[in-house]
Amino acid sequence: MLRFVSHSYRTFSHCEHAVRFHELGRSSLRGSVVLLMLMLVTSAAVSLAEEDASESDSQSEQEYRERYLELAIEIAADFDSPSQSMAAMVLKRNSITDPRLEAAVRKAFRPDAAIDFDSDRRRLVAMELMSQTTISEADQVSLLLDYLVARSSGATDSERSVLGKMLLSKRSESVVNLLLRRIAERLEALPEPLATALAERLAEDEPPVVLFAAAELTGEHGANLIPQLLAAAKSEDRSVQAAAFRSLEVIFRARENITKVESNRSQVVAMAKRIIQRNDKNNDGVLTPDEWKGMLVDPSPADTNRDGKITPEEYAIWMEQRASR
Repeated sequence: MLRFVSHSYRTFSHCEHAVRFHELGRSSLRGSVVLLMLMLVTSAAVSLAEEDASESDSQSEQEYRERYLELAIEIAADFDSPSQSMAAMVLKRNSITDPRLEAAVRKAFRPDAAIDFDSDRRRLVAMELMSQTTISEADQVSLLLDYLVARSSGATDSERSVLGKMLLSKRSESVVNLLLRRIAERLEALPEPLATALAERLAEDEPPVVLFAAAELTGEHGANLIPQLLAAAKSEDRSVQAAAFRSLEVIFRARENITKVESNRSQVVAMAKRIIQRNDKNNDGVLTPDEWKGMLVDPSPADTNRDGKITPEEYAIWMEQRASR
């Protein structure tokens, strides 16, 4: 009886331990799952925090850059700032155009501004900024021509002649000559509005020599100025005569070059038409893939718009490109 009780007690104890072990296992499993979930949540939270921090850093950097460029505009408009030239360079590098620069540039070229070294230095600075302003091309031309006229108005005949020559000179490095060179470069970059403005100004009574000199900068676009320049080239004023005649020579030479280019293009187009006609089986005036397959040289690169047709103009351009290689 005692053995039975003892055996029963041991059996009961083993069963109790087994149950406890089973419950402990289940508890450990639940703990592992909870721990894993906590780790995943924590990892996700850290990732989100890092993304938020990265986005925040990116936004901060963009904000700082915008403030930096705003500062560059302010400094560029301050012609007395020692950092002005660097700020102007920053604006050019970033292709920034801003209306706040307009007032400073216009002020430098106002008609009543002094003609002296310091004023010319400011105008030279303004020339570097002009392309970054919102001043229209026509207004830029007018502003620069007004300055040239104002500068020549109080000069003697010989000084006026010298001013016209200085405008086109590329030798001297003085502040005045650098300024005039920048003006000439800007006017030369705007030949059509310059030709329009000069046609009006040269029609006025006794226009200054510098305007006849500026006509040279219109190049092939100065055809509308030829009658006025021809009349001026007969002037008794030797300075006007010389400036007008030189501008005529430059304009005619430029137009002759344009005529030669156009003539050469016409010849190339005519040749392209003959080549196409020899291979154009359906006589529709263009080459199609089945027609150019039998040609010695594959002309498919000429089909630049990829429409499956090569026109005489496309073929001519392709011929010129091959000849220039």
